[in-house]
Amino acid sequence: MKKNAHVSTSLGFGLLSTSILNLFVSLNVLYFILIIVFYIVGTLNDWLDFKISIRHERRFLTHSPLSPLLILIAMLMGLIFAIFDTAIGMFVGFMTYLLFLLHVILDSLNPSGVPLFPYTRYRIANIPYDDSLLNSLLTWSGIIISIVSLSWHGASLMMMT
Repeated sequence: MKKNAHVSTSLGFGLLSTSILNLFVSLNVLYFILIIVFYIVGTLNDWLDFKISIRHERRFLTHSPLSPLLILIAMLMGLIFAIFDTAIGMFVGFMTYLLFLLHVILDSLNPSGVPLFPYTRYRIANIPYDDSLLNSLLTWSGIIISIVSLSWHGASLMMMT
């Protein structure tokens, strides 16, 4: 899928997940820090594959549900945010992994697929990278989820005051 579909879908689900956590734990400024961190980590994921490597393809290290790098990053993020609260740290680690998994699932829609295991490729469907209907659907879904999540977050802040 195209970058705008990835970004809006990931942002939408990142906002949704932190809005849900905010119902149970008051995040305040940490809410926005989490969104920025989720976005940066997601962007680094693609940067590792497409900017550093010579071959421009998704690799096991960064685009597999079993990727040791993704699991390590999720655990490290969880540990870092556990400084604020253990529940927040567990949530951040879990959500980091789930958002990576969502990214991998979106990439598995492309013809090149993703490596499920080293030296294997898996794809859910053979949809062209630039399929305008699916990219538009994913982009707008992400935007709508983002708006709903931000509205939900704003409403929960108003109820707290």
